[in-house]
Amino acid sequence: MRPPSKAQIEEMGEGLADMARETEGLGPPNPEFLKDCDDGEVKPILTYPSPRLREEAGEVEFNEDLRKLVADLATTMYAKNGLGIAAPQIGVPARVFLVDILNGQPPEPGKPISQLLVAVNPKVWTVPGKMKTDAERCLSFPDAVEVINRPVQVILKAYSYQGKPYAMGCGGDLARAIQHEFDHLEGRLLIDYMPKKRARSLRMRYVSNRRRRR
Repeated sequence: MRPPSKAQIEEMGEGLADMARETEGLGPPNPEFLKDCDDGEVKPILTYPSPRLREEAGEVEFNEDLRKLVADLATTMYAKNGLGIAAPQIGVPARVFLVDILNGQPPEPGKPISQLLVAVNPKVWTVPGKMKTDAERCLSFPDAVEVINRPVQVILKAYSYQGKPYAMGCGGDLARAIQHEFDHLEGRLLIDYMPKKRARSLRMRYVSNRRRRR
């Protein structure tokens, strides 16, 4: 799905004018195969209530360190059976996230073999309109599930790990995964969407578990 046309943007309202300017002329990304990133390592996942998960991530440069970071993120995500992962979750405050809503499973007929999306220095715009409530899990909140109401469609502008810019519009599970991982780059977490009573109970449980492990 490509970003909306100028006519569609006008119908949506002036709030997406910046998106229209920044994504003009950009097409969707090519599927990432990470053929030159076969040296990835499985990294420990930071779990709540680690304060490092609250740090706002900074933009990154395109160099060998980024290539290795992407390799580590991909390897860790697949090893942990995640559908997405963000750099802050492995303790790196960088604006990088990966999503693969199939997690390496065979793609649907007619879809690319690789479903891996790498987003470096991303920007995300939510499309006004329809919202949907659905369950979400997070590698940083083991055993926790929360039902979250999110916009159905988003526009993503980002760079591949080789530094190629792209823009894409998407909906459904992919849009939800992108919003979830982008939250990590902003220091927002699953617990922030919970009702106060449930969030307080979950916080106490994770803090207690953390103390017992020491």
